Amino acid sequence: MAEVPVGGHGGSQGRIRRTRVVLFDFDGTLLDTTPLVLASTHHALQSVAGFDVPDDAVTPYIGQTLDRQFRGLVPGVDAGMLDHLIRAYRAHNEAAHDRMVTACPGAREVVSWLTSRGVALGVVSSKRRLMVDRGLTWLGLDEAFSVVVALEATARHKPDPAPLLFALAQFRGVHPTEAVMVGDSPYDVMAAGAAHIDGVGVLGNTFTHQDLVRAGAVAVIPSLFELPAFIDPGMRSAGGR
Repeated sequence: MAEVPVGGHGGSQGRIRRTRVVLFDFDGTLLDTTPLVLASTHHALQSVAGFDVPDDAVTPYIGQTLDRQFRGLVPGVDAGMLDHLIRAYRAHNEAAHDRMVTACPGAREVVSWLTSRGVALGVVSSKRRLMVDRGLTWLGLDEAFSVVVALEATARHKPDPAPLLFALAQFRGVHPTEAVMVGDSPYDVMAAGAAHIDGVGVLGNTFTHQDLVRAGAVAVIPSLFELPAFIDPGMRSAGGR
């Protein structure tokens, strides 16, 4: 795997700093779920709310919780309808998951590269733990991550730093400056900045280079294949508790 800094993609060039832990967003970063998210959202809106919206109305909410997504898409939604929307979304999402997801380019290769160099790995996602675990198993990466922080783990979610700080606390003696957060959405990068963790944006099929730069990414890379150029593996283990 080439370890060449990516020019022209914003942020720093070359290695960031000594890295003991890499935290990954999940959807759109390790597993491409965008077609599934869109399909599940359209299904929920059509079947529960009786109307639909175009894809570009949904994409700004990708990476946020379903509660935030449907409150934004259905102005004035009450608690009862919100619950039905989320249930309809989840039912469709679970049924269609395995046939609609694909691995993000470089996901398996980069995870292997990092683990072989002693870098500890975590996932920080705004989706349910059930579905994160299912996706990791689908990718064949369920043994690679010592820490998984999903929707249920914290009361606040990205772009709030709470889930990243919660994840980092599971590693022994790791300071935020020894960690990197990798994600495809501005919410990942904003959460990283608020947690004083370097945020690396990776381009997917939802957000743009400029979106990630504006959110504060220290680097933006076209795919995970370029991530090793920005990682300096630490020599000490940071295994999760």
